[in-house]
Amino acid sequence: MLSKMYWGQGLMSEALAVCVPWFVKSQNVRELVGFVEFNNHGSRHLLSKLGLQDYGLLENSTSNADLENIYRFVVYKSSIPQSKANNPQKQPIENQNI
Repeated sequence: MLSKMYWGQGLMSEALAVCVPWFVKSQNVRELVGFVEFNNHGSRHLLSKLGLQDYGLLENSTSNADLENIYRFVVYKSSIPQSKANNPQKQPIENQNI
């Protein structure tokens, strides 16, 4: 999670653009799953932009938590281009006091 005072600055976009491809390709996983609250349109858009597929609202959860307003996003290892995973473009963060 990112503190609300940092929302809208592109920090998560920058971080996830590097982390998602690297994680999926370098770790022994077949998929990466993300969960986003229903009303968090910015995060839903970001995950879609990064290639995670929107699988809609969670259903039939075994959790006791209130998950009826949570979206599930998935990206599969085979859908991440190899070049993105091996050569992520790192850009310096201007404000190091984060």
